[in-house]
Amino acid sequence: MEAASADVADVQRALRSRVWGKHAAPTPTERKTKLAVGETVEVGALGIKGSVLTEPDNSGRVEVLVGSARLQMDVSRLRRTGEPIEEERPVRSGVSIPLSTPAPGIELDVRGERANEAVERLDAYIDSALAYGLTHVRIVHGKGTGALRNAVWRRLADSSTVASYAFAPRERGGDGATEVELR
Repeated sequence: MEAASADVADVQRALRSRVWGKHAAPTPTERKTKLAVGETVEVGALGIKGSVLTEPDNSGRVEVLVGSARLQMDVSRLRRTGEPIEEERPVRSGVSIPLSTPAPGIELDVRGERANEAVERLDAYIDSALAYGLTHVRIVHGKGTGALRNAVWRRLADSSTVASYAFAPRERGGDGATEVELR
């Protein structure tokens, strides 16, 4: 029952996401499956493909080659594709992305979303922003009770791709937005 409930939750999450229909969310079984070196994987929900360079470490992270960039990624954010890497265009950061992936804006608005949904969108957004070479972005979470802001800040604090983050200046959202500097 627990495995079925987890699968249903994954499908519901995929249906609510903005990229529904493009790529299926990894199932709990796929997340736990060990990736082999040299295997082609998809990073997050972005459609960015790369090759696994290392076995998972103790914390469940592997090194993935995306274009000419080497990324440390949690296995749960990767999905096996079994397909060769398609033609890609290089972008400023040296990372290559599929021609069909749209550029992200400099702002992500997660107001009114549940914390877990906002964190999922934040992860995908940061992946996309990094792929396009963005170094500064803004996350609009609103003021409210602070629960959404706290969830966003916890995720930013845990991210190895975030150099710093702080409340936006008053004229750009103040306490209702967070400005993030990416590595």
